[in-house]
Amino acid sequence: MNSTPLAFRTKLLDRRDWYIAITAPVIGYLAARLLANLIRAASYNGVPSRPKIYRAPSQNLLTERDIPYPPDALSGGRDVSTPFGNTRVYEWGPETGRKILFVHGISTPCIVFARLAKRLVDSGHRVMLFDLYGRGYSDGPDPSIYRQDIGFFSAQILSVLASSSLNWMEGFSMVGYSLGGGISAEFCSYYPHPVESLILICSGGVTRPFKISTVSKLMYNDLFPDWVVNWWMRRTLRAASVVKPIDKVEEVHDDHRAHAENSSFPIFEDRENASAATTVAWQVAAHEGFVPSFVSSVKYAPIHDGHERWRRIGERCEERRKGGQVRGLKEGKVLLLLGGYDAVISSTETAEDAASVLGEENVCTRVLEGGHDLPTVNSEECFQPQGDVIFAGRTVSKGTEELVLV
Repeated sequence: MNSTPLAFRTKLLDRRDWYIAITAPVIGYLAARLLANLIRAASYNGVPSRPKIYRAPSQNLLTERDIPYPPDALSGGRDVSTPFGNTRVYEWGPETGRKILFVHGISTPCIVFARLAKRLVDSGHRVMLFDLYGRGYSDGPDPSIYRQDIGFFSAQILSVLASSSLNWMEGFSMVGYSLGGGISAEFCSYYPHPVESLILICSGGVTRPFKISTVSKLMYNDLFPDWVVNWWMRRTLRAASVVKPIDKVEEVHDDHRAHAENSSFPIFEDRENASAATTVAWQVAAHEGFVPSFVSSVKYAPIHDGHERWRRIGERCEERRKGGQVRGLKEGKVLLLLGGYDAVISSTETAEDAASVLGEENVCTRVLEGGHDLPTVNSEECFQPQGDVIFAGRTVSKGTEELVLV
């Protein structure tokens, strides 16, 4: 008896089993998607659904002094309603004083500027601070719908400026810290006319991308679904909230407060439990939108790719200093303040890259005592850098040139 046809049929059946095993789940998934779409279409009432908004923590916390960021921590607080949810804004200081807008970084909300803002108000300035979407007491619109890129943040900044009873668009100084530096620089490149001075502290924007770890590249490259990336980042941020000493800081043997361990220094003079570390930990626990917003900012915010927009700023500075009819950036320079012990933003690399992109004549760089928490741990030198440039609106000579950067 010839067994060849039987063996052939057996192999064919085996193949069919494999084909069915492979294709059945795909067909089942597509059928389920089609059924869900049909049900959704049948139940559609003509009213479009709105994207999800992660609501900020409740502000019924005025008496809870044990949290690092109570909503009455700063003066002049208000909530601004926008299409993306509420934005928390603080504005105070003399109405006739020079106006200064602050943009904070990727993790710590606007209270990171508390000490610096107080110094400026005490010296006669008008300040405005706000929480980026998904931080502090600002809502976080669904990042899967609204990417946290420069267009998204620019819309928020314009909403904040328009919310004031004063006319900020007639001219203000802009101070950006960390990610907020990248945001501020690109905002200035698109909306240069009202920005009279641009000050970048420990700024992102042209950070060298090779510093991204392999794990981060995998996690942020859409290889995994959002819930996996958010879960991983939530664990990472919780672990990062445990303060660890930094080697470079440990090598310093004096007690200057700028040498305090990164993230542990008190944000407020009268509230020791409020630090960058405790505030981030509070946001992870209390704000459902914080981690998704953080992840979206890492993916899409201006951290590494701002070179083209920074070059545009440099061109405008050059034109301004040559006497061209250019509005904004009155000094024809950008002030860059860097922390000498910053383990996040390298002072050496950032100074080199900023000078290369902006042009050496269009940037004034000062390396100050401190790490990445520079606005907190060394607010006095951010207010008034040591050397031949004054930060808070006073003029000093640099050769035959005078600079007034705020």
